[in-house]
Amino acid sequence: MQLCLVKPWSPPGRPGAPLLPSAHPVAAGRHPRRRKIAFLPAQPWGCLRRGWMLGMVFLLAQRPYAGPVQLELMEKVKKKDLQGVTQLLQAGADVQAANSPAGDTPLHIACEVQSPEIAAVLLENGADVNAKTSGGVSPLMLAAGSSLEITTLLCEKGADLHLRAADGTGAFTCSIQGVIQGAVGLSVPEYLLRRGANADEAAAGGPAQGITPLMTAVLNKQTDLVELLLQHGANPLAKAKNGVTALDLAKRKKMDDMVKRLEKALAEKPPGTKGKKSKPARATGNKDAKSKK
Repeated sequence: MQLCLVKPWSPPGRPGAPLLPSAHPVAAGRHPRRRKIAFLPAQPWGCLRRGWMLGMVFLLAQRPYAGPVQLELMEKVKKKDLQGVTQLLQAGADVQAANSPAGDTPLHIACEVQSPEIAAVLLENGADVNAKTSGGVSPLMLAAGSSLEITTLLCEKGADLHLRAADGTGAFTCSIQGVIQGAVGLSVPEYLLRRGANADEAAAGGPAQGITPLMTAVLNKQTDLVELLLQHGANPLAKAKNGVTALDLAKRKKMDDMVKRLEKALAEKPPGTKGKKSKPARATGNKDAKSKK
C-alpha cells in the first residue's frame, strides 16, 4: 500500500504558495476594516455565505424603487415637462417605480403639481391609479384636495373612493379640507358624493378619529358646505371619539343659524331612516281634501 502526499491548493501562477500568508490580517483573525463592517467574517468562505444570505434577503424584500431613469422621470413630472415625460416613458422608464422611503410614484407627483395632462399620459402607460405611498396615500387623496379635473380623471380610470391612508383619512375628507383651505370649490366634494362617497366619512384612528366632514364644516363656519353635506344625508348626531356631535359643536360656538339648520335636517330626516325623505305637508293636505270630497 502506497501513500501519496496531497499538497494544498494554490492559486494559479503561484505554485506552492499558501492561500493566505500567516502575516495576512485576515488569516491572523483580524481585518483592517472590521471595525466599520461588523458583518465581515474573518474566513473567505464566511464572506461568500453572508453575501449569499444578504442577497436573498434583498431579492425577497425589494420593491421597484426608482433608479436613475425613474428619478429623471420624476424630475420631469415635477417640472410639468410633458414632452420629457413622454420621451422617458417611450425609452422604457418604469411608470410604477417609487422613490424611497416616501413611496411616491410619478402619478402621485403629477397630482401634487396639479398636471392633468401628465397624469393622463402616466395612466395611459399603465400607472396604478390606486398606488399607495408608504403612508397609505393614494393619488385620489392628493387630487381631491387640489383639482377637480384630475379627480374626475382618476375616478373615470377606476380610483377607489374608499381607500384610507395610515391616519384613517379618505379622499372625501381630503376634498373637504381642500374646500376649507380655498384650494378647491364645492364641485369636488359634490362630484365625489355623486360617485358614492360617504358623507359621514370619518378617520378610523389617530387624533381625528370619528370626526366627520360635517363637524369640520361647522367648526369652520362653512355654511354652503354644511348645506351640501346635509343634502346628501350627513348625520348631525354622528359622534366623534370624545362623544361630541356636529350639533353639539354648533351649540358650543353659539352659532344659532347653524343650530337651526341642523335641527331642521334632523326633523326632516331623523337618524336611522336610511335616506327616506318625509312627504311634504302640502301633498298630505291635498290627499285629505280629495278624501273629504
